[in-house]
This record gives sequence, C-alpha cells and structure tokens, in this order.
Amino acid sequence: MKKNYYQILQVDQEASIDIIEKVYKTLVKKYHPDLQSEENKNNNEEILKDINEAYETLSNPEKRQAYDEMLIQDSISINQSIQNQLNNCTYHSNTKSTTNTDNTKKMKKSINDYFLDFVAILITFSILFLLWQIPFIRNFFSDNIIIKNISNLL
Repeated sequence: MKKNYYQILQVDQEASIDIIEKVYKTLVKKYHPDLQSEENKNNNEEILKDINEAYETLSNPEKRQAYDEMLIQDSISINQSIQNQLNNCTYHSNTKSTTNTDNTKKMKKSINDYFLDFVAILITFSILFLLWQIPFIRNFFSDNIIIKNISNLL
C-alpha cells in the first residue's frame, strides 16, 4: 500500500487546498535540512521528500482525485480480505472445532444463571435490612449531616 499523504501532511481528507498549502509550508520550515543539526539532517531529508511528494499530489485536483480513488480501492480490498479471514476463521476448543455461532449459543445465560443472580440480590438486600435493624448503624445514618444533605438533594 502507498504512503498516506494525508497522514504525512497531518490534514483531514476534506481539507481545502489552502489548508494543505499552509500545513505544507509549516512542515517544510520545520523539517528543512538546512535548519537542522548534522545528526538529524539525513532523517529530515527523507521526511521532507515525503512531504513534497504528498503536497505535489494533494495540491493538484486531478492527482488528488485519483489518489482518493486509490485509497478507497485499497480500503475496500483490505476490508474484503479481513472479511474473508473472519469467514474462514474457526475456533478450537480442546480437540473439537466449533464455529462462532456455537460459541454464542454457549455464552447465553441459562434460566439457572438468572435464578442464581436473583438469589444473590435477594441475599444482599436481606443483609442490608438486618444491618438497618442494629440501632448503632441506623443512628449513624440518620444523624450523619452529610447523609442528611444527600437525602435532601434526592
């Protein structure tokens, strides 16, 4: 796949030619080899070549349109290959092979699981009710100024 010129120039695909030109000038000033130290010069020359190539393509409306169409075609082919890989993919559990739909069926909760969740909630509320019956705990909550203010807000 070709370089993404929009990422190189750090602009959106809908950016106007004026914005592309401003960003180009800023990046050229930032990465120009004459303004760099010796150790960064070679790296920045490569970056500047990519910036110039991107600007040359995106500043010309015909080249930009052809480039955008090429990007769309590349993304379609990538999406198709990913979809093909997902369609061909199977999941292996121990020695037996199962498909994705079998795994979803196994993941669904049974009625027994819902009943156990209900019992857990019921036990939690029962414990809270019993704790409320202890005078110390009830007085703490009823005399606490912070909790009174919160309950007034509700």
